Amino acid sequence: MDSKTRLREVDVLIVGAGPAGASAALSLAPTRTVALTDLDSSSRPRIGESLPPAARRLFNDMGLWESFQSQGHSPCYGNRSVWGSAQPIETDFLRDPDGHGWHIDRARFDLWLRGIAVDRGAIFLSPGRLNSIEWDGRSWRAKAGTDEGDIELIARVVIDAGGRASPVARSLGARRKLADKLVCSWVSGKARPIHRSAGFTYVEAAEDGWWYAAPLAGGRRVLAFHTDSDLPTRAQSPIRKNCWNAPPQATNWARY
Repeated sequence: MDSKTRLREVDVLIVGAGPAGASAALSLAPTRTVALTDLDSSSRPRIGESLPPAARRLFNDMGLWESFQSQGHSPCYGNRSVWGSAQPIETDFLRDPDGHGWHIDRARFDLWLRGIAVDRGAIFLSPGRLNSIEWDGRSWRAKAGTDEGDIELIARVVIDAGGRASPVARSLGARRKLADKLVCSWVSGKARPIHRSAGFTYVEAAEDGWWYAAPLAGGRRVLAFHTDSDLPTRAQSPIRKNCWNAPPQATNWARY
């Protein structure tokens, strides 16, 4: 180990501090030493995301229900879809035993979960880039780069919570096989005061893809059209504001 590289031993190393990684960290931190790393110290804006009513049970199990309620995310009362036929199907949460769901401010939601993880004792390294990782027969040895210099982490367990980037799997030689690529064009703005649209998510199939609409904070809505990158629709967006070549933070939530 280089003399400038710091060494830290932990029980669990979690790579990726999105909802999955942060939830794992805050659940493990009270009884284990946990290091949580992420490339971004702040969560990138993502729009049009929601949680189902059943999330209430998870928040209760993690001791987060009251804290989550205080975040003030917009309620989601149901979904309306036109898929496979011309007949709309509406699923409302009126009779759901868990109540309504939520349309969440994803950036604020991520930072809230990370804050809980740190409060419960997790070590948060961000920005933190995973440079290498290997199994030495007894434990995982990972090297990460931070603003304060490189650090070597020795962990009994490693959790890859980096989403599509799969940083741990890629460092170990895994490669993604792409059979298709989904892209989207989207626009957001002030919503009309239509009572039926308030608190509902809309999905409608079209010949070359599907439409998606959901409420945003401040009385706004997002409208998106999803399609395959190799279809003609890709070059002629049905939405006036074409975001095919927009910065990653603008379209990441809808690209797979």
